[in-house]
Amino acid sequence: MGCASGPRPRAEPAAIDPAPELRLAAAAREAGRLDVARDHLERAIDADATLVDARLDLAEILLAQGGALDRAASVLREAWRLRPGGARLARLRGSLREQSGDLAGAVDAYGSALELEPDTELRLRRGLLLARLSRRPEAVAELERVRAERPGDRNARSALADLYEVGGQLSAAEGELMTLADLARDAAAYGRLARFLGRCGALDRARAAERRATELEPRTARALRPLLPPRR
Repeated sequence: MGCASGPRPRAEPAAIDPAPELRLAAAAREAGRLDVARDHLERAIDADATLVDARLDLAEILLAQGGALDRAASVLREAWRLRPGGARLARLRGSLREQSGDLAGAVDAYGSALELEPDTELRLRRGLLLARLSRRPEAVAELERVRAERPGDRNARSALADLYEVGGQLSAAEGELMTLADLARDAAAYGRLARFLGRCGALDRARAAERRATELEPRTARALRPLLPPRR
């Protein structure tokens, strides 16, 4: 009688090749399917824990989606452990801090990223955060650089107009508002200019700007505007 056969050794699961997962993640991300891209990146990282760029891609998706800040923080910590430094990592750490409510920390991280790699959009973001933190001279410096690099950037000019006015630089503030009105050519921009001129006491020019705002209002808005009471 033959010997009874023993239990067969359990087959090891086939190793996952991270390369196809990375390609699938890139395609899914290109198509806007972030959840699918996230799953493929997680599988690629599980297969090869040394993939720093995949971790950065994953953190970027997590931060874009919001709500998974703890996971994003963990991914970025591991990326830093594997390859500390780099503009992209600094930018993502800044985004994490901003979403976590640490605006001062975000400003510092974005500053580190900008020292390593110029990025006008990131500089704008940093300048706006500095303005929110009431760090006016730093905000003005950053936003003036944005304006020099992108003269048509309305966000930078709008923020500069407010910062100049708060700082008593009324001529500079007016210049920004007039440029904004020329760029936008809409009722809101001319209305804002009119209110500023009114605050400065330039009533004739304020009325001219207000008339221009009225001319640029959509016809339906003008029709629905309440009529002024008749003079007695």
